[in-house]
Amino acid sequence: MAISPIRNFRSIKLERPQDREILEKVSHSIGMAQALSEPLWLGDEKHRTIYVNPVWENLTGYKLEEYIGKPADYCFTEKSKKMIADQHKLRKKGLSSKYEATMINKSGEKIPVLISGSPTSAGGTIGLWIDLRKNKKLVQEEHKTDNAVFSGSICDPGQKPKNQAME
Repeated sequence: MAISPIRNFRSIKLERPQDREILEKVSHSIGMAQALSEPLWLGDEKHRTIYVNPVWENLTGYKLEEYIGKPADYCFTEKSKKMIADQHKLRKKGLSSKYEATMINKSGEKIPVLISGSPTSAGGTIGLWIDLRKNKKLVQEEHKTDNAVFSGSICDPGQKPKNQAME
């Protein structure tokens, strides 16, 4: 995936001046996140979206213009919404954290993500998301392999080992 160009922050339409302040204060972090090609979400003190990068747009299917002002948990499952609310309380206390949640993209696909969230100096939240679909698939394949080995004749605990040399 090609690295998306960094947007001109002044061109983003924000209704509240304090959202502009948050955006300006973390613009250097946003630039670094875009260079890393990681999905990035930025919210205000009430956890409303004020910025998402193009990689985030690709993951979710939502464009920045249609997502500004939406709550942080807008595209998440009900279970994940509760977790996000708990994490927002940590941000209010100035704490960072990492947690796994399930988002629902615009086309309805459930996507497991690891979210690394931190409070900003301007009172908002910045979060990097990592798409866990590939990781989950690898773990499932590993479990299938383990199950095949342990349930087959290779390591079946109910079967007496055969000594091939003595037969």
